[in-house]
Amino acid sequence: ESWPYAHNLIKSFVLARMLVELWRLPFGARMMSRHAGETHWHFIKHFAFASLALTLPLLPLLTLWGIEDMLDVWKVLVAVNIFLRCFKLLFVLLRSETGIGTTIIAVLNSGVAPQLQHMAVILVVVVMGFWAIFVALKDDDKSAQYVFLYLYLAMFFGEGDGIENISGFDTNGENYKGHGSIWLKQASIVFMLIGSFYSMVCLLNLIIAMYSNYYEEQQPVARLLFHQVRAKDSIRYLIRPSLPAGIVRRLGWKCCRRLMCTLAAFLFLSWLGLMYALEAPCTLAVLPALVMSLIEAALLLSQWSDGAEGADKPHYLWICYRSDFDEVHWRGGDQKRIASLQKNIDDLSQQVSVLTELLQGGPPASPMCASGSRPARMARAFSMSPV
Repeated sequence: ESWPYAHNLIKSFVLARMLVELWRLPFGARMMSRHAGETHWHFIKHFAFASLALTLPLLPLLTLWGIEDMLDVWKVLVAVNIFLRCFKLLFVLLRSETGIGTTIIAVLNSGVAPQLQHMAVILVVVVMGFWAIFVALKDDDKSAQYVFLYLYLAMFFGEGDGIENISGFDTNGENYKGHGSIWLKQASIVFMLIGSFYSMVCLLNLIIAMYSNYYEEQQPVARLLFHQVRAKDSIRYLIRPSLPAGIVRRLGWKCCRRLMCTLAAFLFLSWLGLMYALEAPCTLAVLPALVMSLIEAALLLSQWSDGAEGADKPHYLWICYRSDFDEVHWRGGDQKRIASLQKNIDDLSQQVSVLTELLQGGPPASPMCASGSRPARMARAFSMSPV
């Protein structure tokens, strides 16, 4: 209220951000369909789902903007959107940066492991069960929400207040009275001992150990997934709105970039002036939306863009790989040992098969059994030995 100009600027910018995200959807879907032959659903699933999930919560934020009766709800929506912006910065933007990207990918992949999901389900069932137990044993002046909050402190952190406020560990009887019944107090103590031990000592430590194990396995694989994520992010930027090829061919990509940056600066200054004079944040949100679109399109221009001087020259994507590449090398410790053991078992199985066929009088069926190979030498030694 004390800064109405800044208030209107923020509202106009948030609405402009939504307009840009919505404009990217049809353009990106058309580019994927024309150049890659993919469906619109494929584009939304792999390239637009995160943007939609992080942009749609802005809509109720704008709807409730300025309504005094909904101020508390608006503050909650602001907190949710700040959380989503931080989530996008950490897990969407920084994951394609060299160095920190591999760590973020390893952390994400470790957290979605199937066994950890099963442990999370077990933990939720255990917590809900003990919540129902302590709701049945609670004092009349305590609500179910009160019991859940202090049970969370007791079972996950071992907090003294959480333990004493809902069980007979409160020996003075100030927070938990138990209707003055020794049965309720003793029963609450027993259930608190079982719940805190089972959740803190058993389940949480087991989850931490499993997560550490999965993180160690994902670290070497994350270096490969990092390049895949970076290539996907590059495609996401390349299919954003760009300048038509005809204009680039006529003016040149360098000239087009200068004109677009100049136009973006002019529109930005015009937006600031018109916001001060008219105070129409919703109507003028088109200007910052155009500014963001122009800047992105200018950054996408290069000598290889459609219509540029070097666009007609042949371009190649070189895909290189090691001639001695070993898929097992990128696996974790246990998986690497298991794969090596499986390979040894397969080799031994082939050797046994060769020896069995030689004993039966048939020719070797495996092409591996050349005259100088180890199975062939073993077969000759076995056939020459006295029976």
